[in-house]
Amino acid sequence: MRRFSYKKGSALILVLVMAMVMMGIIGTLLMKSASHARYVRQQKALKVSYHIAQSGLQAATVAIRKYFKFNQTPMEVHGNCNDWNSIIVRVNHKGSNKWIELTTGVDVPANFANASREVYDQVIENTPIRLRDNNNFRVQLTALPSMQNRNSNESDFNVVSTGVFDGEAMAFAALILQVRVLGSSSIPRNAADEFLEITGSGQIASFPEPNEALFVSNEDIRLSVPFHGELHPGTNGNLAGSENVVPPQDITVEEATSRLKKRFELPPVKIVFPQALPTEGNFKKGVHSLSGVHHFTDLDIKGTINISGNTEIYVQNNFHINAGGQIVIPEGAKLTLFIAGTATFNGHSVANQTANPQNLQVKIAHTSLNPNQDDVIINGTSDFHGIMYAPRANIKILGTNQYFGNIVGNRIRITGNAVFNDFTSGQPHQQGDEYLFVLYTNGVHRTAVED
Repeated sequence: MRRFSYKKGSALILVLVMAMVMMGIIGTLLMKSASHARYVRQQKALKVSYHIAQSGLQAATVAIRKYFKFNQTPMEVHGNCNDWNSIIVRVNHKGSNKWIELTTGVDVPANFANASREVYDQVIENTPIRLRDNNNFRVQLTALPSMQNRNSNESDFNVVSTGVFDGEAMAFAALILQVRVLGSSSIPRNAADEFLEITGSGQIASFPEPNEALFVSNEDIRLSVPFHGELHPGTNGNLAGSENVVPPQDITVEEATSRLKKRFELPPVKIVFPQALPTEGNFKKGVHSLSGVHHFTDLDIKGTINISGNTEIYVQNNFHINAGGQIVIPEGAKLTLFIAGTATFNGHSVANQTANPQNLQVKIAHTSLNPNQDDVIINGTSDFHGIMYAPRANIKILGTNQYFGNIVGNRIRITGNAVFNDFTSGQPHQQGDEYLFVLYTNGVHRTAVED
């Protein structure tokens, strides 16, 4: 009888233990499920906030374009991204605040449009950010003395837009600068980290204005050919060949060759390769077609590759176009090249038939191991319309080709009979009150402030 009671007690304890284990497992699964649901909800809200913040920055861009030329400096923008007709801009007009409706330019009375009034009142009353509507945005603009504008009276604008979700503020920062400034305080449009060298018998110009080309370097600039435009060495850099500089209209040689006031940073290229395993990229003579996303170990082109649609090519190692090879980008197509190793463009290289440099973007992650080694070579006899960003690689442009676009590298050498035509942000320079909009953050920042 005692043995039976003992066994009965042991069984009861075992059942209780198993029940507790099962409850623990169920609780863990429920917690994981709740965490996953929370993660999905946050990711969805993150995207919403991203677009709200971006909408605010776009509104700020429009505000600066519209009001800065009238000596009315915009200070902030309020609104709701679902109702663009109600966006209100606060400007500093002759030392006093003035509210203007963005879409009409009409002065707004004290009881201005509901969406903007709502956001403005919430800010004034310190309403916690989590209690505001997700479609509301507020943009703050701060005029800063221009770090790189040749006109010391000009201003850059630091812009911060805020979107909201789950009690957190989503800050999205940017800089808005005039086109006539040095590209961007982060990345000038043609830039070298160590040095820039222009030699030979070629021409460096800007299209369509031949005297507005602009190159900068964090260190030295070496020049042995006539240059129509601006060259700016680094804060401690030197310029060799200033006697060959023909400055743009209305500025002096000293202004066109002044040192940078601030060193710029060149963020490295980070390539996220496709999950699909890479294949051998050996394109022999003949005609081939590519579209979509492609992943190669190396890419060696001896024939012709026709690009269609929006195409991305990822190269794990080195890229090489032989003298007889060519990539053709027709109208309506765009090619982005991600290259982890070195790159060589020979012969006719790339025929960008769109003539728009933005439709050929080359991003190279290679880091130079030898200061005397050319990691990226463009040696052709035809036009090259593209934007190349290789911040840690040494670049050399030679031959008799014409390069249309922008270029950034570690060391840049332009020599031979090469003609370099400088674009602003990959587009021909436009006269008038145009602005360059540059995002300089690495993305969206999450904070716990109650703005």
